[in-house]
Amino acid sequence: MNLVFRVFILMLSASAFVGCVTSKQSIPSSDTTRTKNALSLEEKLSLEENWNMDQLEAHILSFNLAENEGRGSGTRGFLRTAAYVSAELELMGLQPIQIKSFRHQYASRIRILERASVNLIGRDTLQLIHGVDFLVADLRQSDQVQLSKKIREMIFVDGYKVHPEIEVEEQVTTSTQHVSGFLPGRHPVWKDSLILILAPLDGLGLQGPNSYTDGTDLGVAASALLELARRMADAQKSWSFFKPTLMVSFLSGSLGGCEGPENALRNLPWKKSYVSKVIVLIDSHALDCDWPSMISRNGLPSRLIELKAPLLETPEEVTMPFYPFVLRDRMIRTHGIAKLVRNAASLSEQAFGATLNN
Repeated sequence: MNLVFRVFILMLSASAFVGCVTSKQSIPSSDTTRTKNALSLEEKLSLEENWNMDQLEAHILSFNLAENEGRGSGTRGFLRTAAYVSAELELMGLQPIQIKSFRHQYASRIRILERASVNLIGRDTLQLIHGVDFLVADLRQSDQVQLSKKIREMIFVDGYKVHPEIEVEEQVTTSTQHVSGFLPGRHPVWKDSLILILAPLDGLGLQGPNSYTDGTDLGVAASALLELARRMADAQKSWSFFKPTLMVSFLSGSLGGCEGPENALRNLPWKKSYVSKVIVLIDSHALDCDWPSMISRNGLPSRLIELKAPLLETPEEVTMPFYPFVLRDRMIRTHGIAKLVRNAASLSEQAFGATLNN
């Protein structure tokens, strides 16, 4: 009698759990991105109930540490970030993509700033200081520099001419890498089917003496994917919940031509015809990758779902010399870490629903 009663209780609990999850399967598609940043009290409580807000905060703050130097693809700062994500996936119990390693390298041409100097020529010659008077904001356009507000005013008032001398070197490196892990499917037939969930891990790498950002590379999407992986791993261990195999991948090279995502799709360690769905979490990059074209070009017959974090708009202030680029800690203080955490939790919620929704 006791055994029958226990089985009944277990079945009832499982039914309640599945019902709770499936009730949240409805998500906005890629062309119906939520534009309202403000969340109702009910929505906030729902997010806090389902997601570890403290852990999300820890991820976001970690991704924006000064020692990570903007997480530029192929840099030592990015490698530190990749090590952090690898350690987190191992703690969650995901299966590494390679033997004993969640990181897989690929050769990539990256641009390195060799030398940057800017002179103002007028009634006298002024030599500007990188990171104080100017920033090199885009290595793809080596003659383009972001001048500080003070210098722009000097040029306007005194008629100085700008003479930049920027040397950018392109080189092949093998240190560029993605971080990926698997949650094996538990269904004997569907386990070969793969749901691929991706997020950018790299940042602008915009450096002077300090790290600058325009708010599009704060790691909200990567934080959301880490928290999503934790919850999915817990569900799989406790309930054998997911029938297909799940692969989460944190990408480098998502900026400046999207070479990294292209590489990840081209060299997918899975039979491409088995990929049933690709879910992409995006940090609201100003220049998004063309995911539909990449999916088609790399022979993935899968459904694509793009989920984008809300765009962060920062009003210009006198104390922001390189606006729209702002010091990372300043950007986080301006918007508030609580808002960034809610954005990440909301993205995790949408991605979880997209994973379950057929």
